[in-house]
Amino acid sequence: EPTNRPTVFAPRTYFSTYLTYNFNEKFQSVTQWDAGWQQNFDLQGNTADFWSFTQYLFYTINPCWKAGVRYDMFVDDQGTRLGGLRFGGLPGGNPLSLPSGSAGTVQAISLGLNYSPTWNFRVRPELRWDWFDGEGPRLFDDLTKNGQFTAAMDMILLF
Repeated sequence: EPTNRPTVFAPRTYFSTYLTYNFNEKFQSVTQWDAGWQQNFDLQGNTADFWSFTQYLFYTINPCWKAGVRYDMFVDDQGTRLGGLRFGGLPGGNPLSLPSGSAGTVQAISLGLNYSPTWNFRVRPELRWDWFDGEGPRLFDDLTKNGQFTAAMDMILLF
């Protein structure tokens, strides 16, 4: 992955672990833990680390409908993943002192539905609230806010 020097690349490692547990036919829990690190993330040769935790809880309403709630937390204490690279373009963005965007924690709560009218088609509307607690530029609404609300929907076609 690129470092603060445009011609220098450093190894980045990232992995995910999942645990699924079915309480019964209606309730399901999925826990996800991710961790990563990047060597030489700054000009001093330091290694950055970042990790996340996600908890899903699902309730099967019937064979076509499933409701879900999700909690996400992403921790980036060195600011290597949040907010993109500064390269001196933002106020206080000296790449020699802090080579990236915002350092801190992003959390989110999501509520959603999964509608599967057939075996190979799924519609997933979602409501989500994200918030950021940390240092550096704010993350949302053109770097003016530390929280945001979104409504989204995706469709999946399996073939």
